[in-house]
Amino acid sequence: MLELSTISVLCPCNDIVVLQSAARLLPHEYLDKKRTLKEVYEQVWQELSDNSLKLINFFAKQQLSGGQYIYQRFQQDEPYNPEILTLTGSVFVLEATDKGKAIKFLEEWQRWGLPIHNEILHQDDWKKTPYTRNNGYGEILVNGFISEVKEPDQRIWSEIEEN
Repeated sequence: MLELSTISVLCPCNDIVVLQSAARLLPHEYLDKKRTLKEVYEQVWQELSDNSLKLINFFAKQQLSGGQYIYQRFQQDEPYNPEILTLTGSVFVLEATDKGKAIKFLEEWQRWGLPIHNEILHQDDWKKTPYTRNNGYGEILVNGFISEVKEPDQRIWSEIEEN
């Protein structure tokens, strides 16, 4: 895999982040009828990146997730409230306002996944939600190229011969 600094040199324009798994990005408190979804995502990316990334454009799909099990396991002391997930395949075009700091965030996120926003949860506490990066949520690809996608190694997979 190419290091992000190498990828940024290849594409010095904007950074393109594609979710490879669903992510818990949107705090309920941020969603109101006075703001557009773009404004909400702009605020989320600025806060996650400590103001080093600015949202330029996005294509994202959201889904409510929850149910009886999630309520009983994670929300017993609170009124039921489904979680809002941003789904796999969502694309965010980001501009680095502080390139050095932005690269550090993007490299960390590409390695470990996106954190849950602090307004939702402090320090990815698995006791409060299953949607943490430790559980595989928030995986991203930054400035990915089709050429980076590899075919499976033939030694790993082989057809079973019939007798």
